[in-house]
Amino acid sequence: MNTTERLDAALAQTRHVVAGVTPAQYEDPTPCTEWDVRALLNHLLGVMTMWAGLPAGNADMAALAGDHVGDEVLATYDALAREIMTAWSAPGVVENPVQFPGSEMPGDYAARMLSGDVVIHGWDLARATDQAVDWNQELAVDALAWHVEAVRRFPPELRAKSFGHEVPCPPDADAMSRLVAFVGRQPS
Repeated sequence: MNTTERLDAALAQTRHVVAGVTPAQYEDPTPCTEWDVRALLNHLLGVMTMWAGLPAGNADMAALAGDHVGDEVLATYDALAREIMTAWSAPGVVENPVQFPGSEMPGDYAARMLSGDVVIHGWDLARATDQAVDWNQELAVDALAWHVEAVRRFPPELRAKSFGHEVPCPPDADAMSRLVAFVGRQPS
C-alpha cells in the first residue's frame, strides 16, 4: 500500500467502528481515561477537520476543541474522510513538506501520522463500545513503525502529551496489540 491507500484504508476501517457507536454509549468510558465516547469522537473528528486543511496550509487547530458530533456523526465522519482523501491525494502532497502549525513536516510522514491516529482512536472506540473488529494488521505495522520513529524524533515531553507509557505486550501478539500497547493502552 502506498501512503494515500494506507490513509484511505485507515479511514475506512475506523468508519465501521464509528458506524457501530450509538448515542446511548456517548457517556461510556474509553481507554483514553480523560475522554468518554463522545469526547473521543469529538477529538477524532477535530483531528480529521484539522488534517483536512493541512496540505493547503489551512490546519484549523481550534477544531481540536470543537463539538463535532452533532446528530449525524457518521455523515460528519464521511464528509471529513472525503475531504481528507481529496486533500492528501492531490499531486505532490505526500512527496513534499507540509506546513504543520509551528513546523514543517514531510508530507508522507504527516499522512502516516494521521493514519496511525485514526487507527488507534478506532481501536479506542471499538474497545469502549465493545465492538469486535478484524484489524488490518498491515496498517498496525505501519502505525507502530511510525510511533517508534516518533519516539526517536520527538522530545520526550511531546510523547508524554500525545500518548501514554508503553505497557507490556507478548512479543508474539498481533501487530494491533503491539501498537496499542506501545502507545499505553492495555491490549486485552
